[in-house]
Amino acid sequence: MPFEAVLAQTSQATDNKPETSQAPATGKKKTADGKAKPTELSVVTVTGILGSIDRTIDAKRYETAVVDTISAEDVGKFPDTNLADSLQHVTSVEITRDNNGEGQYVTVRGLPTDFTLATFNGLSATSVDLGVRTFDYNLVSPDFVSTLKVYKTSRADLDEGGIGANVDMETITPFGIGKERTVITAKGQGSPGEADTRYYPDLTGLFSDVFDDGKFGATIGFDWNKRAFLNQSSDPSPFYGVTINGKGPYYAYSETGYSNMESKVDTRTVYTALQWRPLKSTTATLTGFYAHRDSFYVTADNGVVPLEPFGAPSYNGPGADYSVDQNGVFNRLSVPVVAYTFYNTYSDDRATMKNLRLNVDTNVGNWEFSETAQYSKSSDTLEWMRPLLINSSVGGQTPTPNTPVYGGYQIYPGAPIQGYILDPSFNISDPSQWADQQFKNVTETGNDTIKSLQLDVTRYFDDGILESVKFGAKAYDRPRVYDYHYWTFAFQPGQTTYPFASAVQYPSWATSVLNGYGGPGARPSGLFFINPNLWLNQYFGGSLSNFRSNPQTVYYSNPGNNWNMIERGRDAYVMANFKFDGKVPISGNIGLRYVNTFEEFLYDSYNIADITFPPCHIGTAGCEGAIFPPISRQDTRGASHVLLPSLNAAANLTDNMVLRLGASKTISLPTIDSMVPVPAISVDSFQIAEGNANLKPFSSINYDLSWEWYFRPSSVLSVAGYDKQIHGFIQQGSTTQNIGGYTFHVTYPVNASNGFVRGLEADYKQSLDFLPSFWSGFGFEINGTFSDGQTDAAPQYNVVRTQFPGLSKKIFNATLFYEKYGFSGMMTLNHRGRYVFDPNVWGYNTTEQVANGRNQVDMHLQYGFTPNLTVFADCKNLFNTPIVYSEKLRNGPSTEYPGEWLLNGRTVMLGATLKF
Repeated sequence: MPFEAVLAQTSQATDNKPETSQAPATGKKKTADGKAKPTELSVVTVTGILGSIDRTIDAKRYETAVVDTISAEDVGKFPDTNLADSLQHVTSVEITRDNNGEGQYVTVRGLPTDFTLATFNGLSATSVDLGVRTFDYNLVSPDFVSTLKVYKTSRADLDEGGIGANVDMETITPFGIGKERTVITAKGQGSPGEADTRYYPDLTGLFSDVFDDGKFGATIGFDWNKRAFLNQSSDPSPFYGVTINGKGPYYAYSETGYSNMESKVDTRTVYTALQWRPLKSTTATLTGFYAHRDSFYVTADNGVVPLEPFGAPSYNGPGADYSVDQNGVFNRLSVPVVAYTFYNTYSDDRATMKNLRLNVDTNVGNWEFSETAQYSKSSDTLEWMRPLLINSSVGGQTPTPNTPVYGGYQIYPGAPIQGYILDPSFNISDPSQWADQQFKNVTETGNDTIKSLQLDVTRYFDDGILESVKFGAKAYDRPRVYDYHYWTFAFQPGQTTYPFASAVQYPSWATSVLNGYGGPGARPSGLFFINPNLWLNQYFGGSLSNFRSNPQTVYYSNPGNNWNMIERGRDAYVMANFKFDGKVPISGNIGLRYVNTFEEFLYDSYNIADITFPPCHIGTAGCEGAIFPPISRQDTRGASHVLLPSLNAAANLTDNMVLRLGASKTISLPTIDSMVPVPAISVDSFQIAEGNANLKPFSSINYDLSWEWYFRPSSVLSVAGYDKQIHGFIQQGSTTQNIGGYTFHVTYPVNASNGFVRGLEADYKQSLDFLPSFWSGFGFEINGTFSDGQTDAAPQYNVVRTQFPGLSKKIFNATLFYEKYGFSGMMTLNHRGRYVFDPNVWGYNTTEQVANGRNQVDMHLQYGFTPNLTVFADCKNLFNTPIVYSEKLRNGPSTEYPGEWLLNGRTVMLGATLKF
């Protein structure tokens, strides 16, 4: 929700009455960014919407940098049940949702998710996502987060890595709460009206107290959040070029498919914070955060693959029924060369994050010392099993050999989903009619660890322009590990030893297709589910180990799928905080940060120059293909260093008007998948793709200008403009290499092109407390962003100019809230404009995927029977809005065709909070 504020490190009020926050008492010391620092904790922090808005406005007004914040309205009461959902209400913040419709990744000002740095209490956080830097905000329970800070301009004392922004998650502390507090919240959540809807709990407990006259404090908390989703989708694969009987080239979907998914997510979080103040000048804080998420899902997926084998470039034969539009795209295609596919995926993803942080702050005279040690580790284990059925008119794989089936698809103008063209002679819902059967098993494991030490020293000055000087250093080691394994079991033609038939089930979630979609088009009905666990129990004693060791099971091993990475960083910075008194007072900071990063990759591979070939042409009958040399352990290293200057200044034009300026250089480290130097070799197509460990960081020169008008209490109007000139975008370079007498095309990532993103953002908050009686409880917030951005062309690598994937040119949020007489409620509309999701789907170099504009409405209602007991109701995606994508030809006509269509449904939560 858009009620952002810094949660002051003081006592919390015990009721939800709107009150006026008191200004902090000021002493001679200053905070690290030059603001007045209270000698004693004397802020009265109130709960409720208006208190949160007041703290938001205060935080924005007295910062020198451009910072937006979101805070808990009370201890254990964050505005949303998902941190990403909360962040999307900050101006210029967009989120990417997972397959369940929950917020997962965050982008700021239209830049890729890798350009947003996530930190816990000021230090970089590890990622549970395998092989990437992007932070998954859906893992962390918000119940123990006090404040989210979005730093849109940089400071020298902030961790590097956020060209878009730094998002800092500050956790609650016992001294921050300031007294004994117990909070218990229980809710039930589900999707009413959907088939097989079940309601699951979200339970939170928190206890905090301060002992021994404020010398010692302890906070402990636990959250268990279990929820279920019934998702349905349509997802055609990208266009590729084909010819039919010598005509063309035309463009056809390589596959069209529909999917039903039942998903369950179980998240458990344990949080502890211990604080000790042995002296007034010294505070030690130990925080521990443990989060575990078990995401389980099962799917029933079916598809039609025209022009089988997959990706065939042409068809020459009878029976083709088709029509082509003005762009050369098949809007109807039915051919007797086709494959029907059906598979179930049974997946379990177990993600864990641990974060342990020890900080000691000491004040000695005008000096402040802060020492911090952090250990953070995230790990993820993904395992899935997939029974797969195929019925193809190629190779006699039909119930009646040599009797072809036909099939294809039909596009309907204006409809977001295409329909099937189905052969009535083939009963898709009868498992016995499927010919070819396979069973696949995949495991992916990885972990990401950070061990860091940081020292910060601040020297305060009593008089003069210079308010303080802050300097420090940081050292960290960050090892990563990734492993991938793949087993497949292919049934022989006519084999009956391990049939799927006895493992077939008919759960209601799997048997209907797109029952939430009322548009045109034929779709199969009466689908089924092959239970992989039941199949394993019947034939392999329920053991995957037995399945993997079966002589008929093939293990595919690519040495590049297993690698270790060690990243080491050594940083140092200095920052001066200044203030000029005069007719127009000006305050700010200027600083310089030095960043030195070293990467080392350890992986299993072979020397591609030592590949040999038998004396026959690759791909001819009887040719054995390539002969690979023995695998050995490889070691590849890369390094970079950079200086990052920054300047932030704020001018108080009047008592209630502020003008801010920011200028800085920032970096984001290269994406990990582009750095892994393991070659992927395709002998048949003479292709080699490999990473580049010597990639340099993305860098950006940033300028920000912000105007803010605090025209009355609990109200603000602000307008900001920004410009980022970004260098070093990663593009694909290419060369050729002669191996064993054959010429291979080699591609590799390089820092090849530049780009920019610029935009204008505005925010208007207002409480209507000046209205009479009942009406004085109303208020609203409206914010919006208009932005543009692109990567430049790199002709030397055949790269064209493209818009940033994920950049919506227009986004806005509108919230109406009410708080009075013990009642509290809000309704929020979030709009994200259309954006390019993938400029080159699957590398076909033909198809671009675009996400259509979308509105989502969320609602929260709450009533406090007493200061200690509150009941509430929440609804996410009130109007059950689907997520819709379109496909279009790259660099071609602007006509758009059906892409992915995903419906997650609405979620309703009912609960109560008891606090004392």
